[in-house]
Amino acid sequence: MTMTGLSLVLFAAVIAMGVCLAWWLASRVRGTAALPNSQTLEAEASRLERYRVMTRLFSQEDHDFIAASADVLGPIAAERLHKARRRILRLYLRELRSDFSRLWSLCRLLAPYAPDPNFGAMLVSQLFLFHSTLTLVWLRTFGVSFSLEYEQFSLLIDAVQDLRNSAQSAVEGAERMALDTSGA
Repeated sequence: MTMTGLSLVLFAAVIAMGVCLAWWLASRVRGTAALPNSQTLEAEASRLERYRVMTRLFSQEDHDFIAASADVLGPIAAERLHKARRRILRLYLRELRSDFSRLWSLCRLLAPYAPDPNFGAMLVSQLFLFHSTLTLVWLRTFGVSFSLEYEQFSLLIDAVQDLRNSAQSAVEGAERMALDTSGA
């Protein structure tokens, strides 16, 4: 193949990747195109409560029970418990990342209506804080000694909750702005 033919193939591949990327981004925006009202964000608060059950995953009582019952359960029971907990935690982390991404996209839409002038800077800092903590927690789930504390996971939940609260205040600001505009 000549240099010109190779260049054309490379150019076509880059164009195809660009079209696929544009389609993917457009399909993601469609899901968050409508601005929510305050009732939808109230429902989001109850959705975040499902992560509070993770305290059970970090319970020391299970380890104590398995250690006390090692002669009945066998030596492999503790290893199975660790493996199952790591797998479940990774599933929860995946769901938490999805919830954070959805709320973060929503907050980007709400940024022009936020009463706080530092709303945009808060969004960027929350993005980096959440993903750096998520990466550390995720990597610890692959370690042999799974010594993760609930407080570390709680930081992720709190970041999503803070983002939800910020979205709530931005929605309330947008609603007030709409009422002021319609009343004038």
